[in-house]
Amino acid sequence: MDIEKGNPIESAGEQEVDFVIVQLLETSVDFRQWLVSQAVPNLDINSYLGSVMHATYPSEGESDIEFWFRSVSGDWHMVLIEDKIDASKQPDQVERYFNWGQYRVDRGSWDSFTVCLLAPESYVSDEDEA
Repeated sequence: MDIEKGNPIESAGEQEVDFVIVQLLETSVDFRQWLVSQAVPNLDINSYLGSVMHATYPSEGESDIEFWFRSVSGDWHMVLIEDKIDASKQPDQVERYFNWGQYRVDRGSWDSFTVCLLAPESYVSDEDEA
């Protein structure tokens, strides 16, 4: 069977990247462990609890990806991922992510959380790195 040459994908948008990440979280233990080791290096996964794309919070906006796991110590941990592939920076976006995470911790939904930025290296300037 011959496969005709198609057009290469020249770029992927945030929705495509979000979808791929969630699919990998749901299907690949190795990817899940790698992503957690990058986002939360001091926590080890005991059990994966699930993920969601585009969680919406009234008056606060939405997070691109959230996923949850129980750590080896028994804590419930949430990772909030902001995906910046081709969009511009938004005012107070990082603060909103921290507010969402803290809101959920304060209400007992989770024991802890991490905010993670997924973006091309060129997106983050030296001033933004902290």
